[in-house]
Amino acid sequence: MNEITKTTKFKFTTNYIRKSWLSIFQQKSYHWLEAVSLIPQNDLSLLWINSGVATLKKYFNNPSLLPARNLVNCQRVIRTDDLANINVQSYHQTLFEMLGNFSIGSNFKYEIIPIIWEWFTSSQWLGIDVKRLFITVWENDKVSLKVWKKQQVKDDHIIFGDKKTNFWDMGDGPCGPNTEIYYDLQLTDKLPRKIEELDNKRFIEICNIVFPEFYHKTNNYLPLAEKCVDTGAGLERIAMVLQNKKNAFEIDLWAPVIELIHSYNKEKIFEEAKGNYYVIADHLRTTIFALSDGADFEHKGRGYILKKLVKKATLFAYLLNLNSDNLKNISEKLIEINSFYYHQLKEKQELIISKLQREIDRTLGFISKSNLILDNYFSPKITAKEIFFWYDTRGIPLELIFFYLKNKNYEFPEKEFNKLLEQQKEKSSHDRKKKGVETF
Repeated sequence: MNEITKTTKFKFTTNYIRKSWLSIFQQKSYHWLEAVSLIPQNDLSLLWINSGVATLKKYFNNPSLLPARNLVNCQRVIRTDDLANINVQSYHQTLFEMLGNFSIGSNFKYEIIPIIWEWFTSSQWLGIDVKRLFITVWENDKVSLKVWKKQQVKDDHIIFGDKKTNFWDMGDGPCGPNTEIYYDLQLTDKLPRKIEELDNKRFIEICNIVFPEFYHKTNNYLPLAEKCVDTGAGLERIAMVLQNKKNAFEIDLWAPVIELIHSYNKEKIFEEAKGNYYVIADHLRTTIFALSDGADFEHKGRGYILKKLVKKATLFAYLLNLNSDNLKNISEKLIEINSFYYHQLKEKQELIISKLQREIDRTLGFISKSNLILDNYFSPKITAKEIFFWYDTRGIPLELIFFYLKNKNYEFPEKEFNKLLEQQKEKSSHDRKKKGVETF
């Protein structure tokens, strides 16, 4: 590995954090696993690699293939369940980097907790103030509690969870307790007493350690012969904490991209538009990484997800008066920044940009057609039923309808529209979208 460096702009860059994670575990004889493709290999159960441990399935099925019992990696992952939160909770991203370490029949609670605590709190590594860190532990996990106390974690910074919050269990198969590390963004005198109090804007989860030590079989929990460790820590969230940002899109990995988008926004009203900025940056980055790993735009599966991401990014760009060339420049900036660690982005840039631009231009054409439809149907006496027709039958995005009505100084009849939407869901929740109609 290259020597770890810091920059003057940020004491801890995302590149430093990533390298330091790999370094501390390599120093302790963990085997480094290189990041793999976002597209699962020989696994039809997943559309995308959505966790670090998802890359290890082949080892679980055949332990003899393991390069080592103790492993460390930094894996890019995609999770689409938080798409609606990108411009609401700004520490969510569709694609993010998961810092992981895994032990299979080797290191366990007594070994792994001290290493992770050292990395977070030692001045040699991240040096986070322990006053800002809170630990959750399953109420029946006496060993983890004992190890945390050996790290001098105070009682009022340890919060107990039940099986619902601190026990990883997916039905029949390996399962076990987990312990989490939360960071206090505000550092007030009021300390959380219950685990539910951590689920707000004051606290952010930065690490989760799962200990699969049982095998769930029917109603029994049998001890595993080889206990395991599965740790995940969000790189961008940790960078947000260390760079003293309240927002993940302000870290060094994102800031130049957000600034570039802002420079193209003629209105220059940042507070009102920044949610759009985040969606544009997030969705384009996710698509760029997926294309670099061999995904493509299709009408089903992962290709359909990519189409949806580009449609929304392009729509939000259109609402800010950004054009196709602007989006190309933003995409190239994303490749430039992220290729520092993921070199394949630069190597495949021409192919990525070519495919992405075709989809962006196609979407801009769809938006132009939608505007013509709105112009032809609009009248001062427009009703919620007609608006619903635009959305449901014509497939026009709601964001574009909102924007159009606002420019016409027409108030959106939200209550009536939602009633029609609910009726339609009840009538045909599984097939609202008509064949051949483009929708978001």
